[in-house]
Amino acid sequence: MAKLWLGHANYSSWSLRGWLLCRIAGLQPEIQWVRFDQDAWRDQVPSRGLVPVLQTDQGVVWDSAAIAETLADQAPELWPRDPQARMHARSIVAEMHAGFAALRSACPMNIRGRASDFALSESVFADISRVQDLLEEALARFGSEFLYGSQLSAADAFYAPVIYRLRTYAPPAHCELADYSERLLAHPWLLEWEAMAQSDDALPGYDQLLGL
Repeated sequence: MAKLWLGHANYSSWSLRGWLLCRIAGLQPEIQWVRFDQDAWRDQVPSRGLVPVLQTDQGVVWDSAAIAETLADQAPELWPRDPQARMHARSIVAEMHAGFAALRSACPMNIRGRASDFALSESVFADISRVQDLLEEALARFGSEFLYGSQLSAADAFYAPVIYRLRTYAPPAHCELADYSERLLAHPWLLEWEAMAQSDDALPGYDQLLGL
């Protein structure tokens, strides 16, 4: 049976991506949870001490982008079939995987948390504006209920943590992005993840950022 090593559901954006990619691909691995506040947690995972890590009969793969490509070998529905849509999806996933440093640093994922009057720097606001432009373009050109159709794709998985961040720190005003956010977070898989986050053990350093 496949195994998937994950960090805290409430805080670990990369873990959410890996888990959601598995669900989209129809894979339900055995979950191995690790705690980031335990000194020896890196020794618990079969990689360089990174999560998510997916182990299958074929071997071990880590990093969300690598997991996406590995799963797509058996589940091509992770990417849009249309060549232009697939190119666009891979581009915005790559941009998310490598960019948005200001947003990641200032606004770590905290699904339970709500920040009132959170001060956004110019660089964070620029990242949020870029996210809005990318996702609204995807919806307008290729999407329907989700970014590239009526079913979740790898792109939805990669941007789901950002949608949680926006809900916590800077809820979008009514626009296409806000409508998409509501649809995405109401999906049964996201509701399942959020339920796990609600019962997740706290990491005080993360919560202190929100004054919790």
